[in-house]
Amino acid sequence: VGAYSVFMVADKVDIYSRSYDPNSVAHVWSSDGSGTYNIAEAAGVHRGTKIVIQLKPTCAQFASPKTVRETIAKYS
Repeated sequence: VGAYSVFMVADKVDIYSRSYDPNSVAHVWSSDGSGTYNIAEAAGVHRGTKIVIQLKPTCAQFASPKTVRETIAKYS
């Protein structure tokens, strides 16, 4: 439920991840929130995890630094 709540504001989410192991292969998990997803190998990914959220046009205010700070202060 938590992971899919992002689709209240997002059209698409991509999660890139790569292990700390220097010989590891990176992967990307992609979904548009329709209940399906795709996992594929990804090139050029550094160690760790990166989440890329493509916001819906009506939710662009959630990308502003002020809104992010206020949301973190309120819910964290």
